Parts: sequence; C-alpha cells; structure tokens
Amino acid sequence: MEKEVREVLDIENLAFVQLAVQNRQAPFHCDEKEWMKLIKKMDGQPLSIGKMIENKRLFAVFVGSFRQSPLLLIGKKKHPIPFRAEQKDWLSTIVYYASVTIENMLKVEDFIKELDNLKERSHSVWLTRLIFQWSEKERRKLAIDLHDTILQDLIVLKRKVESLRFQNMRMEEMKKQLNDIEEEIVDMIDVTRETCHELRPPFLEQVGLREALAELIRRFHLRSNIKVEWNIHVSTKLDEERELAIYRMIQELLNNALKHSQASYIQLTLETQNEEVQLHYVDNGIGIDMKKLNHYDGKLGLFGIKERVQGLGGTCEMTSQLGEGLDIRITIPL
Repeated sequence: MEKEVREVLDIENLAFVQLAVQNRQAPFHCDEKEWMKLIKKMDGQPLSIGKMIENKRLFAVFVGSFRQSPLLLIGKKKHPIPFRAEQKDWLSTIVYYASVTIENMLKVEDFIKELDNLKERSHSVWLTRLIFQWSEKERRKLAIDLHDTILQDLIVLKRKVESLRFQNMRMEEMKKQLNDIEEEIVDMIDVTRETCHELRPPFLEQVGLREALAELIRRFHLRSNIKVEWNIHVSTKLDEERELAIYRMIQELLNNALKHSQASYIQLTLETQNEEVQLHYVDNGIGIDMKKLNHYDGKLGLFGIKERVQGLGGTCEMTSQLGEGLDIRITIPL
C-alpha cells in the first residue's frame, strides 16, 4: 500500500504509525512547526476512517483504532500543493479497505488464539470434531473440483490425440511422438484419480466401509512391498462420521508405515464388540520413540490419529520401542 500511495500521489516520505499520547514524534524528518500544527489539527477534531488532515507538505489519514491505539498514515508531499478532490477520494477509499483488512486479520488472530486456549484448557471434544469436520469438507470440495475440471480436460485431450493418430500422416516420427504424448496423458489421468482417492474415499457411502478399505489396501500393495493381512468384521452399520474417521485412520497408518516404519508386515483387525468399534494395528517395523510422539504438538501423522479418536470420544493406545515395531489399539463407542 505504501508503494501504491507513493507512486500515485508522488509522496516523498510515508509511514504507518500508532501515535501514543506520551510519544508524538514525527516518523521521519520534517519541519517541527508544521508537524506540531498537524498534531494540533488532529487533536482539535474527531477522526473518522479515511479522513485526511493536511498542512502545506504534511498530511495524516486515520486508518482506525487497533489494539487500543490509533493507527495513522502519515506522509510528506514533495511539493506544498494541496491534494485535489479526486486524490483525496482515492486515498480515503484505499485507506478504508486497508482498515477493514487489518480489522478482519486481527479478529481472525483473536479467534484462533481463543480456540487454541479453549483446546488447551478443556480438551474440548466438540472442538476437535469441528476441526476434523471442516477438514473433511475441504477435502470433499477439492476432490470434486479435481474430478470435474482437470480429469475431464485430460480425458478430452486423450480422445483428441487418439483421433489424430488414425489420420493419414507422412512422418512416422510424428506418430511416435503422439503415442508418447498419449502415454503421458494416461499417466496424468492415473495420478489425478489417485489424488482423488486420497482426498475423498471412492464410493464409501455406496460400497460400504469394507469394500472401500479393501480398495485402499489393494492400492497400497501396488505401491509398496509391505504385506498387509487384514480382517474386517463390522456387523453394525456405522454412521458416516465414524466410517470416514476409521477410513482416514487406516489410510494414515498405512502411509506412515510406507514412509517411516521400514516394515515388511502389517496386521490390521477391525471389528465391533460391546457397542464399540475396535481397530488393532501391528507392524514389524523399526518402531518409534514414544516420548517424542507424546510431546509432539503438531496435527499430522500418528498424533493426528489420537486427536481424531479423542474427537469421537474414543481411546487410542500406542505401544512401541525402537526396533520392535508398532502396536496401536483404538476403541470408538458406537
């Protein structure tokens, strides 16, 4: 904003300042008498956002009161010429939008701090659930956007390349290049589909949790050498929130195993007993340092799983030692 104002209004000096009653020094070098006259004018009339007060070469525009202190845009013109009406209107408008932006940013800051404090004080279940629901909503939206835009465009492009390949062409090399391009497009389609699977479980509502997890594990086997033995026996129909949470937790467990565990074997068991959903995960990897995990305050990976389980009112027990694999038992009430 400073750069814009300098260029449009041909300003010599410019600064945003919060003037305190006990400290009213000029933010840059200027005539002391003229500066005091400007201060006296500001004190002598009520300030409204975007209102300009000017002397021969100095001017001030009230941006707003933030953190219990007035914020002002102070400037020094190159020449002692009053601003024209359209210049004043332009500056007033840009200052107004700056005021709204700053105020909104401060409100967002305060809101985030309040959420963090609430979470630290009470470990609020509803807050944790709300955060994960927001996350899922954004994932769902992104998955739909990718499918309806990028994927469809790539499919159309692939069809165009197919039609060109069957036309009479004089150069065999051109055909070879088109074949190469088509193969690249097919790869891009597969990558996009894989991204959509990661963002939103495919047909979870239609095919059910078991089939969605079977597809997840099948795709995991395609990109890793880790053997997964799994047993899923869920006799009770789960609500959408719990199905999605379980899918995400198993997805994260498999991703963690692929990236960090160096395991060759995983055993997964999912069943319902005594009005609870019970998930048991075991691998034979290198294990983890539980002290580091318990003191980690991030929101990703295994720590994120614990928070998701907490948000559903469940329990999560993780047992591990370096070199002895990882054992996780999760219980979620129905």
